[in-house]
Amino acid sequence: MDNLENLKDLEDLEATEEPEELVLEVEEEFAEEPEFAEELGLEEEPEFEAEPEFAEELELEEGLEFEAEPEFAEELELEEEPEFAEYEDEAEDSGEAAEDAAEDPGIMEDMEIISEAKIRKTVPEHVKEFCTANRREISIFFAAILFRIGWYILSIHVVGMFTDPQDGFHFTDLLAAWTRWDSVHYINIAENGYEGAIEDGQHLFLVFYPLFPWMMAFLRHFIHDTRLCGILISTICYAVGCVFFDKLMRLEYGEKESKYALLAISLFPHAFFFGSVATESLFYMLGVIFLYCTRKHRWFTVAIIGFFACMTKVQGALLAFAVLFELVFSQKLWKLIKEKKWNRIFWRIIVPGLICSTMLLGIGVYLLINYVVEGDPFRFMYYQKNHWFNGYAPIWTTVHFIFDKLFREWFSPYGMALWVPECTLFFIYIISIIYAFVRKMRPMYLAYFISFFLLTYSSSFLISGARYTLSAFPMFMAAGLFISKKPETRRWNLYFSAALMMYYFISYFHWKQVL
Repeated sequence: MDNLENLKDLEDLEATEEPEELVLEVEEEFAEEPEFAEELGLEEEPEFEAEPEFAEELELEEGLEFEAEPEFAEELELEEEPEFAEYEDEAEDSGEAAEDAAEDPGIMEDMEIISEAKIRKTVPEHVKEFCTANRREISIFFAAILFRIGWYILSIHVVGMFTDPQDGFHFTDLLAAWTRWDSVHYINIAENGYEGAIEDGQHLFLVFYPLFPWMMAFLRHFIHDTRLCGILISTICYAVGCVFFDKLMRLEYGEKESKYALLAISLFPHAFFFGSVATESLFYMLGVIFLYCTRKHRWFTVAIIGFFACMTKVQGALLAFAVLFELVFSQKLWKLIKEKKWNRIFWRIIVPGLICSTMLLGIGVYLLINYVVEGDPFRFMYYQKNHWFNGYAPIWTTVHFIFDKLFREWFSPYGMALWVPECTLFFIYIISIIYAFVRKMRPMYLAYFISFFLLTYSSSFLISGARYTLSAFPMFMAAGLFISKKPETRRWNLYFSAALMMYYFISYFHWKQVL
């Protein structure tokens, strides 16, 4: 009570005219009562000085909050350490883990999962996502590469079996085994250019299209053997072609049909040309990519790929029929005309058609080469007729010619290498086209297939029809459909085809007329 009376006196004193003297008196009174003085002093000092434990907690919140919790502080430090620090303890106990794994197979499986997780963490995320999303494509690519390598290894046995090397095997022997006939001319163009590739004083090799030798010439800046450049290009293009052929087949049909279509084209009797210094693999890749992009209506890509295809083989121009029929049938042109939807016709048919028509500039490049070298953009036609004895002929004339050769020369190297396969393939083309109609194959494929057949068998001196067939992709699409429906005969068909491929490769190696 005395303390309360003193406080009231203090308030009264603050209101008086002489506050300083009164304050001094009050202070003297408080000095006489130390307990109350201490209470008053506490109100002026920090709030938690009398509670040290809570003060320490407050300090922790201001920056040292984990000193009182060392376990959580250690966890925080682990988060700041490298990503794999958590596995260091596991590495120290690896010996014990191995013993446990030997006793319990389940532990071994867990360890494999952990190891796989560690490896995955070392791979960049975008690479891992790409591999996961394209697992099938990557598998097919490397399977195709291994398939080609297998044939190259087999060819070494052929070289050793049918030759008598005096100083052992050399890598050049393998390269030479895959460079026969036209391969020599492509190598000549790659090394000397069209102007320098001369035979009998003439530029006879203007009949060959430029993209493949130009690619070899570019690769020669890194690999000095032109033959090896050509084989590498063929091998990689074949693998990429298989990837897109699979995508095309799965888009139209399914995985089972795709599998047998790939086997059909890879085991075709003349499919060994996919590994030689020739344009077959390059056109295979460009052709199936072209058809796939046409099917997906990616018109700018179609134009670019078509441009390069037209610089690879004369058959590249036939791919334009696929574009034309896809535009007409997919957009239902006749219905649009009937309904007079001219704006839609313009934007959905005419504009994409104009974009894709630029692919034909690839033929323009080839004609320009002829003009630059000899001053005539169509000079290649002269050499085709007068040196290679080839030109245009009605299909019935060609068919009569090859069957006449077959009946007269079948039992000869020419007959077995040329006329037997080309006469046989004539019937296979007819049957395949009919089967494709029956199975209602998309019009764009039929248009390319039929035009390809007509062009191939409209040659006045057809000697490479079997090799050209590798570019008749719809035939192998139809073969995939047929084989997938015939489980009782599919193996024998594929085995027989593979045996024929080995037979024709050995003939090719011996410079027989397998062209």
